[in-house]
Amino acid sequence: MTDNSKNHDTCMNALADAGIYVILDANNPKYSIHRYDAGPSYNAAYLQSVFATIDAFAKYDNTLAFFSGNEVINEFANSTLSARYVKATTRDMRQYIKERKYRAIPVGYSAADVAQNRMQMAAYMNCGTDDERSDFFAFVCSPVKHSLERVYLSLTVSSPHRTTTRGATPTS
Repeated sequence: MTDNSKNHDTCMNALADAGIYVILDANNPKYSIHRYDAGPSYNAAYLQSVFATIDAFAKYDNTLAFFSGNEVINEFANSTLSARYVKATTRDMRQYIKERKYRAIPVGYSAADVAQNRMQMAAYMNCGTDDERSDFFAFVCSPVKHSLERVYLSLTVSSPHRTTTRGATPTS
């Protein structure tokens, strides 16, 4: 969890010195979109927390991007109802970054690896006005090949699954 009330200079400068860029989830366990009852969780306190994370990290040149949501929509049907709130968060974050005159920092969504809705989520996050559309669509990558044809937004792997051989230790 990122505490947006703390100073992160030491860590972010060490990462920058090592040439490491960071993509941050603007949500945290205390303030995030509730996947099964999104309406009440999308509120002023939630947005203030999201904006505080942007304020805390926009100043670092190695802040590569922000996630407006992380695996909010999953394999359970009702979770797809929260997609419009994630998209609203994307819009609000992009507008906030622009209004504060921060440099252009991409805002995207990190999706769960759910075959039933992966293409639909990528297409949904790519539709709408420029403010609403995600700059990129990331997903947890299981050790299977994905087909995302006809998706015209940047894709990235947000948290690759580690695979190891018996007795081996993961290196990443």
